Amino acid sequence: MSPQRYQVHSLAELQVIAEEHGCTLIIAGPDELLLDIDAAVTLEAWKAKYSTELALLQEKFGYRRFDSWPSRNGGLHVRIRLSEVIPTSLTMALQAALGSDPKREILACWEFYALSTASLHEDPIGEVEDTRSLFKPKEKE
Repeated sequence: MSPQRYQVHSLAELQVIAEEHGCTLIIAGPDELLLDIDAAVTLEAWKAKYSTELALLQEKFGYRRFDSWPSRNGGLHVRIRLSEVIPTSLTMALQAALGSDPKREILACWEFYALSTASLHEDPIGEVEDTRSLFKPKEKE
């Protein structure tokens, strides 16, 4: 599978795509983790499965709150607000460690790296737009 098959989207483009799917775009804050859990589980079941990892996250980074919502494919989206701002690359590693969709996290790393370099074979050239985001289905009225 070649990463070139995947397109890099700006936040503005992601906003349009979210609207087309009847969703709200949830954009990660600099102190937030966004997890895409593929399994159809409740937040409580996910917390129980990752209780050791969450305790370690609390001890080493601290977090203030969780919220979650069902994803469009029947999984679970989780947002964790940390006690402090951490680098984007570190948030992607923590998201993967807490069970976020591995394919999503690999592509997020590729996208972040591709946007921050002149080519994939050079060192990062500077700050890039953090496009970590999830779609949240809009509430039915």
